[in-house]
Amino acid sequence: MPFRFVHTADLHLDSPLRSLALRDAGLAARIGSATREALRAIVDLCLRERVDALLVAGDLYDGAQTSMKTARFLAAELGRLDGAGIATCIIRGNHDAASRITREMVLPPSVHVFGPEAGMRSFHDGAIVVHGISFADPVAPASLLPRFGAPVPGAVNIGMMHTSLNGAAGHDVYAPCALSDLMGAAAGNSPLVTEVERRAAEFFGSERAFYFSSGYAANHIMVHRHAPQADAIYVDEQAHYCVQEAALLAGKPVHRFRH
Repeated sequence: MPFRFVHTADLHLDSPLRSLALRDAGLAARIGSATREALRAIVDLCLRERVDALLVAGDLYDGAQTSMKTARFLAAELGRLDGAGIATCIIRGNHDAASRITREMVLPPSVHVFGPEAGMRSFHDGAIVVHGISFADPVAPASLLPRFGAPVPGAVNIGMMHTSLNGAAGHDVYAPCALSDLMGAAAGNSPLVTEVERRAAEFFGSERAFYFSSGYAANHIMVHRHAPQADAIYVDEQAHYCVQEAALLAGKPVHRFRH
């Protein structure tokens, strides 16, 4: 049986945008309502497409947000999904981990909020398993990835984790890890994929072949696999963005050269 879901994160409902309000109150009010409009649109999409679940990967709202109006709005929107038999799975990120809203909000029964210890939620009699872990507090200097359990054999496993990956300039680092670590943690395989890799290796005359879900992921994994042995990374200035992004996230000096 197919499993259909919608994934979202970092909605930051009703974020006050104080600095913008000081410059342009009208624009701040317009943008300030955009987060609610975004959540309504996401819920509308779930209802229209009749998905099985909505997966929310952290930071539904800011930690400083104390208005229970935000809580009531969120509960009402998730209630629309509950009424249609659509589940919601939520993990807490660095912003909404310690919020008063988190402690006091009452959510519909179909909403599953993962705690600070890794947990699982099963669908379709265990054929689909969603794994998740929430931030216990806003500061998470270590990776949360080692705290996940192993993928459930024979099931399609979906992992939810809020992370800054290797970080970015001017941005806080939280639950850091490399994309290659994420891909390695999800390294379960299916007989069909194994057979595809075997036939690809045979066709190209190679010892082994690896199947990736996208070229984007493949380039990230290859760069992160070899980066630790390198002193610097040289990138063709016209290389695809995924290659340039992978190089920037690898933590090594990056030099671009003409095509």
